[in-house]
Amino acid sequence: MSLLIEISLSRSLARRRELSRNLLREQSYTLFGNARSPKSQILIFAVSVLLMILLQWVIFKTKVGTAMRAVSFNLNSAKLMGINTDFIISSLSAGSALAAAAGGIDGSIQPQIDPLDGLYSPASKRLWRRAWGNW
Repeated sequence: MSLLIEISLSRSLARRRELSRNLLREQSYTLFGNARSPKSQILIFAVSVLLMILLQWVIFKTKVGTAMRAVSFNLNSAKLMGINTDFIISSLSAGSALAAAAGGIDGSIQPQIDPLDGLYSPASKRLWRRAWGNW
């Protein structure tokens, strides 16, 4: 239903794309021989690696991460072990925070705001096929 509302509103408003400021000046760096990479791509790579390392550390080196793994394995057993499962389930919103970080990085690189961004990507098409049973 939300998809229907989103598409109808974007078409009724003539799909006006708003431009935001481009936060990064485009400079290219030579990395290996003739390979040139823009500063924005290097920043995306560095932030992504940093966030992945942070996530791995939280999941495998902290008590909360151990509790997350226990809750994901068996909720009832985790409750019997004394884990506050409501807190752990709410702390799983860290995935949403990582998605927000990815959206922020993408928004700083591509200075366009479109309500249908990412809708027609290959990943979303695969998700829809799985959700509707067409494996």
